Amino acid sequence: MADPHKEAKEVIERLFAQYSRKPNSPPSVPLVSPPGTSAIKTSDSGEIIGVDLAHTPTTDADVEMVASIPSIETLMINGTNVTDAGIAHLKKLPNLKRLTLYGTAVSDGAIVHLSELKSLTFLGINATNVTKEGMDALREALPGCQVQ
Repeated sequence: MADPHKEAKEVIERLFAQYSRKPNSPPSVPLVSPPGTSAIKTSDSGEIIGVDLAHTPTTDADVEMVASIPSIETLMINGTNVTDAGIAHLKKLPNLKRLTLYGTAVSDGAIVHLSELKSLTFLGINATNVTKEGMDALREALPGCQVQ
């Protein structure tokens, strides 16, 4: 049986591999990350439940691919090139509980999309272009979510 998330997994691992090397080093340079680390966390049943793409060259198109994996509960895309347009794809993640966006170009334009993520329990949105008013709107729209 074919893996329905094969392409998304390949994108995640490619981005993580770029992050795991010293800046500007060729692929032949050893990984900086400890052996055995991965950008993907799986459940005991093998479902992908966590993706860590923090500080990688992740784009909105990459987020669209990652959002094709509905079992994801934790997504760390802080310090990436993700914008409001990429956030719109996250509505495809009905189980998303934790999302970190620190240090991205996300702005108040993403609030309409973030407000739809009712399963969130944590949203890290400091050091973005979201205003205080935007953060207040998110806290109101997501009362069961810690917004910081």
